[in-house]
Amino acid sequence: MRIQSPTSGFIQTAVLKFCETNSSDEKPWNKPTIGNTCRQIVQPEIIIRRQPSTKGTYIITLYPNTIVYANLTTGNVVKSYKSENYIWVEIDLSRSFPGELSGNGWIVNTDLVNTPGLSSLSYCN
Repeated sequence: MRIQSPTSGFIQTAVLKFCETNSSDEKPWNKPTIGNTCRQIVQPEIIIRRQPSTKGTYIITLYPNTIVYANLTTGNVVKSYKSENYIWVEIDLSRSFPGELSGNGWIVNTDLVNTPGLSSLSYCN
């Protein structure tokens, strides 16, 4: 999602919170955003690629409710990259698919043109 203040840029929709303070119910947006690597696919047919590009080498197609683990950068923030009007998130393939895949891959988390407010990932329950 594009932001303009306090600086111009983009933010992952997963880190936004609703302005609701009176409820103690457990909700995905109440979970911590820093240091939490577990994510669940919530959109149909999400492709993991070797590079953060629609031309990147195809690895696998994922479906809703699949659990994946994002990589973190310094400060325990999810590693992401903006390219080709998408926000990409780097996935730890070894942890997400032990014994099946290795290394890292990238998935589109947000399409900045067609569905800028929609995320492909949610927190794990």
